[in-house]
Amino acid sequence: MPDFVQSRKAIDPCPPFTQSGGSEGLGFAIPSNVVRYVYAPLRKDGHVHRGQIGISVRTITPALALGFDLEPETGVLVEDVLPEGPADRAGVRVGDVILSIGGAPLHNVRDLSLQMYEYTIGAMAELQILRDQKRLRIAVPVTEKQNVPERFAGMVDPDKNLISKLAILGITIDDQIRQLVPLRDNDGVLVAGFAGPPPNLGDQLREGDVIHAINGRHVASVEAVRTQLDNVKGTQPIVLQVERNGSLMFLVMEGN
Repeated sequence: MPDFVQSRKAIDPCPPFTQSGGSEGLGFAIPSNVVRYVYAPLRKDGHVHRGQIGISVRTITPALALGFDLEPETGVLVEDVLPEGPADRAGVRVGDVILSIGGAPLHNVRDLSLQMYEYTIGAMAELQILRDQKRLRIAVPVTEKQNVPERFAGMVDPDKNLISKLAILGITIDDQIRQLVPLRDNDGVLVAGFAGPPPNLGDQLREGDVIHAINGRHVASVEAVRTQLDNVKGTQPIVLQVERNGSLMFLVMEGN
């Protein structure tokens, strides 16, 4: 029987904006990315810098394309724009379709996620936008994501905390973490940061999430997470039971 954390209360969380936008962010991580995105920033500044332009986006599926009279898998649809964020100030609107960034065509959220990791803080991202059947070019400054829980940065050692198959830095929940984060289950692994673009299709983790189970198996340490991930075979999906802002949820990820 799956070893899930049992739900004891219903909470309606308000999810924050994400860098790539939406719950469909896709991508992959390789060892060189770990050095680039994790080791150097941590050693220099004590935390990992994450760029964002303040939008939430979604892959244009066939059903979505039919409803909005768009071409499926051509660009990504802007679902929301962070008020007074960089994209908002640059003129990006809800309902825009981003066709490319920096000249690189976008077919899904994966493409945007990968491209965003190439931009440093302060760089300008040139977007090609489709709006009312017209193509526009909008330059948007890349700013640092402000809601990353940097209070955990001092607890992270990339050599010990890297979970490469999820491209995250995880911290085993202990008494110190329990004092900082109220949890519904005392065990699990806190997502303290990312080591590059997410490596799987489907739902994605966020900083501050706590992983309680993988494919129905309870996990209480970074080592246990790695072991359970190693047990996932071939194209078998990864189903994470995660606690986010006091609410339990399942995240379903599939391999490329």
